[in-house]
Amino acid sequence: MAAAPGKAPAPAIDDRTANSLLGDFSDSYRRGDLQGMRALLTDDARSASGRRGSLIAEYDALFAASDRRRLTISNVSWLDNGETASIIASYEASVQPRRGGRPRRFHGDLRFDVRVDGGQWRIYRLAHDDNPG
Repeated sequence: MAAAPGKAPAPAIDDRTANSLLGDFSDSYRRGDLQGMRALLTDDARSASGRRGSLIAEYDALFAASDRRRLTISNVSWLDNGETASIIASYEASVQPRRGGRPRRFHGDLRFDVRVDGGQWRIYRLAHDDNPG
């Protein structure tokens, strides 16, 4: 796909880029780092529900309500769609509520739809399963 006149072509996505983005996301999740999470997203990032801004709000609420989080990602694959790409992986997560109690555990598949924004691949849509257990 040719770039528009005056516009540099999007850098190709590769294993290193996909794994780096997933690693940064996982690290921000673990630390409860909303600013780190925000840096990985485009300004118009959406959750699977499609509501703009809801993605940051969801993570803000999760981080505020939990003491510890863990996110393990495996089975990473990606599809290059030209100007965009999709990163698909399996995940396991656990969240320790602030008010004590047993950690909640989830697993399933996640999908990051990404595009180049500010010279870097950033997430513009995120979808994941929430299978307990």
